[in-house]
Amino acid sequence: VMGLKIPIMVQRLLDRFRLKREDISHWVVHSGGKKVLDCVMYSLGLSKHAIRHSLTSLKAMGNMSSGSFLWAYDALLAEETTLKPGDFGVFITMGPGAGIECALWRA
Repeated sequence: VMGLKIPIMVQRLLDRFRLKREDISHWVVHSGGKKVLDCVMYSLGLSKHAIRHSLTSLKAMGNMSSGSFLWAYDALLAEETTLKPGDFGVFITMGPGAGIECALWRA
């Protein structure tokens, strides 16, 4: 179910701002477990490199609930050469049950 919802939610978000997935430079995903990250990767067609900060967060800290995406975001910010002014990014978080949220941001 999650794999079906995420692409629809992301597409709706991007449509609101007339963007395409190719316009997104950074993906910061809730590190709710390997299956969660694999599902997001597969359903959005992302590489491990695209969600590397979330994978690193999961490995280092485990699943810290819906706020875990902030650890991945912190890792992204620590890569000074990765983030460029004007880059678009998407946060994808998950809460209790089947709650999924996403937000667009710009550097």
